[in-house]
Amino acid sequence: MKKAQVQTQIFIYIVAIVVVGMILIFGFRAVKNLGGKAEEVAKIKFGTELQSKFKTVRADYGSIEKIKFLVPQGYREVCFISDSLLATPQEVRDETGKLYTIITDSVVSKVKKNTFLVKDVAEESYYLGSIKIQDNRKHLCVPVNVGELKLRLEGKGSHVQVGEWS
Repeated sequence: MKKAQVQTQIFIYIVAIVVVGMILIFGFRAVKNLGGKAEEVAKIKFGTELQSKFKTVRADYGSIEKIKFLVPQGYREVCFISDSLLATPQEVRDETGKLYTIITDSVVSKVKKNTFLVKDVAEESYYLGSIKIQDNRKHLCVPVNVGELKLRLEGKGSHVQVGEWS
């Protein structure tokens, strides 16, 4: 083998290694971005399904439905805020007394959001129209069980009454 051929082969190997490395880097980034997009799509789909179902139930006065929703991965509960709490803002706390800071800020600031997806803090929020909580409560936080949210929805014409389905 001649000396020039050896140098050409080394150059070809180096170029091949660089090309393969770049393909791996760009491929990894593409897969990583795809995962993030899938999570965004899941949150949008969840919000759209909630809005659609609440609108349908609200219009059907007197109907009571047990509804199951698939919640995007990683959320531990979904909190609903009653119209009465939006009218007279106050702190929102869980059953142990822990303050939901972001939800409270939203209520006190009179931001038109009444449903919140909660991990450790509220991360996503939606407006589902007029809501009242069962038993005249001001808010209701329903735990997500194995990625599923179970609700009791009752159509009242002007609003939906929300409760937890046991």
